Amino acid sequence: MGLTNLEQLVQSIFKSFTTRAFNGSVTTGASYVALNGDAPARLVYISNTTTEVLYVRLDGKDIYLPSNAIFPINNISNLNTVFVKTATGAVATITFRYEL
Repeated sequence: MGLTNLEQLVQSIFKSFTTRAFNGSVTTGASYVALNGDAPARLVYISNTTTEVLYVRLDGKDIYLPSNAIFPINNISNLNTVFVKTATGAVATITFRYEL
């Protein structure tokens, strides 16, 4: 038995508001490192759980991200367009969450 029109409509609405989310991490230091390989993303949250200041580079502009801060980035197309590095050059592991 197939879905009724109402059930199809409700399913379609839920599908449009449901996102798939993934977690990731990169290790960075004095050089900028892309967040991930070639992965599509719509929204990214970068978590600076280190004691270091981070720089986030997006569209050629650097954004200052202090220690223990979370930074959301909207409307990106791919994770490889977002780069991070530490301000002091110290090696740190940066965690992030992205949604499709």
